[in-house]
Amino acid sequence: MTLLQVALDHLDPEKALSCAAAVAPEVDIIEVGTPLLKSAGVRIVREMRARFPQKLIFADTKTMDAGALEASLVFEAGADLFSLCSAASRPTLVAGIGEAHRRGKQALVDLIGVEDILEAALRLGELKPDYVCLHLGIDQQEAEGRLPLEGLDLLRRHLGLPLSVAGGITPADIPELARLEPAIIVVGAYITAAQEPAQAAREVREAMRRAQAGGRP
Repeated sequence: MTLLQVALDHLDPEKALSCAAAVAPEVDIIEVGTPLLKSAGVRIVREMRARFPQKLIFADTKTMDAGALEASLVFEAGADLFSLCSAASRPTLVAGIGEAHRRGKQALVDLIGVEDILEAALRLGELKPDYVCLHLGIDQQEAEGRLPLEGLDLLRRHLGLPLSVAGGITPADIPELARLEPAIIVVGAYITAAQEPAQAAREVREAMRRAQAGGRP
């Protein structure tokens, strides 16, 4: 079953907490996005954990160095998952993934900014992260348009690891995404920038439900 993750990239922690409260009934994973984490610090992870004890909390650290240290910071604050950039050195990836698994937590490796995603992803196989994320960043979305779903299909066929997908996703993208069976679908601005975030989250969840039911109403 594909999980729905909401990416909270607000800079104001109270706004992020309010949005999380509104959408929590519809989502499986609450992401403390990189801008929010940098703005508010790890205390926002601790607050999310306290307010939403039944949800998975993802700290999007996008770690490039000090893998074990950054993992420990967010896990001690209550995160269930954290992220490393695939461009990080092998020792950093090994340390971060190892620290996550030592604590009974999970590590995601993000392919953001990588041109040859298959080459990068195949190097990750032996490191055994819990997820690999195909991610079209905000700047790339503005410059290049929509997420390249052929990349997700390529990873699905060759990698053999659970996949997450992120980057400007809306309900209209869900049927095609669902066909490729990612483990996690990440939705950010469509939900968080909506006038009614709860309604937007319900629209995404309903699109996922219909897609998983084969398009039946």
